[in-house]
Amino acid sequence: MSSPVSGPERPVSGPADDAVDEQPVASSRPPGYEPDLDGDPWWEALATHRVVVQACPACARHRLPRMPSCPWCGTAGGDDVEIAGTGVVYSFVRAHRPLTPAMVDAVPYAVAAIDLDGGGRVFARVEPPEATAIGVRVRPTFVDHDGWTELRMAVLHSAGPEVGA
Repeated sequence: MSSPVSGPERPVSGPADDAVDEQPVASSRPPGYEPDLDGDPWWEALATHRVVVQACPACARHRLPRMPSCPWCGTAGGDDVEIAGTGVVYSFVRAHRPLTPAMVDAVPYAVAAIDLDGGGRVFARVEPPEATAIGVRVRPTFVDHDGWTELRMAVLHSAGPEVGA
């Protein structure tokens, strides 16, 4: 079953070194985030419920996380392009015990490495955790927190047995 794709890629911004003199917008960053030119466009896109990856201007390969130069051909810079954010679970871990007392209500939860259809790999929580499995297709969801936005993934269909089987 193929997943819907929301149109062609759209350029979001220019190379990472274009914004050297600009100050990052602190309101779209998670607590403890240290501003940097490579990470800021990611958080800014999430704040507007978009998923962006960086495209190499020479070889056109997509990468995430953003980097100052292409890891495949070495070309400096890159353009951010918006992608649908759908992908496939590459690997995951499901937590059943809270790490801290503050996490008691959050378990169980699953965190997965997601191979994005638009290129790159991202780590995100996957919901529902019991449906998370290697090879399962997921789509992005966005959770707005106080001052920042978290990327989570939702299972498109379960890898479990069919109903009535």
